[in-house]
Amino acid sequence: MVRPYPRVTDFLVPLGRVHMPRAPRLYTPSATVHVVARCNNREFAFAAEADFEVLVTHLREMSRTYDVPVYSYTLMSNHVHLLLQAPTRDALGRPLRWFMTESSKALHRVRGRRGHFWERRYR
Repeated sequence: MVRPYPRVTDFLVPLGRVHMPRAPRLYTPSATVHVVARCNNREFAFAAEADFEVLVTHLREMSRTYDVPVYSYTLMSNHVHLLLQAPTRDALGRPLRWFMTESSKALHRVRGRRGHFWERRYR
């Protein structure tokens, strides 16, 4: 049997969800920035005083290492608010990536856990 030419309806297959790339972050050197980072699954990950001390220690180290002035911070039980000044020479992502990575490593080491600690990129 000879196969007939395909019809238009043969090509109209519903597509799955198409993911668009992330939009670039707006960045202004030396601007004041409000940053929020939330724990994975909105868990209440910071319960003990030692957890908050780990965050403050890493925040102080980030500020010194990357020359990022931190004006204010609020440490909640499942997220962190930071008010800081963006660096003039590098993007803000490098110091915040360091802070989020190192603080999660330290907290995982204390608890004996593995896996994601922060929910997603900071916003």
